[in-house]
Amino acid sequence: MLEKLKIQAYTDDTLNSEAGSCTLQINPETVTQNSSVKFEPVDSTQTYKRIARYGTRDLETLDFTFYLDATGVVKLDGSVADKLKELRSTVYDYDGSIHQTRYLKVLWGGITFPCVLTSMNVVYEMFNPSGTVLRAKVTLKFQEHLTAADALAEAQNQSPDMTHEVMVLPGDTLPLMCHRVYGDSAHYLTVAEVNHLDNIMVLDPGHKLRFPPVRN
Repeated sequence: MLEKLKIQAYTDDTLNSEAGSCTLQINPETVTQNSSVKFEPVDSTQTYKRIARYGTRDLETLDFTFYLDATGVVKLDGSVADKLKELRSTVYDYDGSIHQTRYLKVLWGGITFPCVLTSMNVVYEMFNPSGTVLRAKVTLKFQEHLTAADALAEAQNQSPDMTHEVMVLPGDTLPLMCHRVYGDSAHYLTVAEVNHLDNIMVLDPGHKLRFPPVRN
């Protein structure tokens, strides 16, 4: 049996509370997953050239394009408009219970990608004489979603002797983050100055802060 790409929605950032799903009528021909890292130039006393030192990795992205077709070539339960409404309610519509769009997971073959939607583009390509859409091309773009545990694990894997970025977790304060990164909360004033922070106790979850090298 042909496996279809599925997008599962959740109402919690740990991806445990399911809140609907959408299965594609026609699988995409290609899926693009982008990964990138940042390296920072550092002056070296051993050479006249600058060397590159690992800084942080960017959140991964995933995107693909697929078709919804009601011409009869491929079976479609309902209309193109119905399937687009179902898709939008799953990946795009605002969920008042969590005050944002839903957390998602793209599932297909060996792909399991926890994420949130960043872009949805629909091109209507065919209509019947009455104006009903018969075919639509849909492009979806997603950004990786890290759970609080995932983000914490990444923060703990970074060395305090280098500049790097750390994502703010719910409930974080700057002293708490400094203790987690450096093993000492005393460096919070330095980090606040580097990031131009006015309030060290109220931070925005999901925001990234720069932590410079320090000497304990």
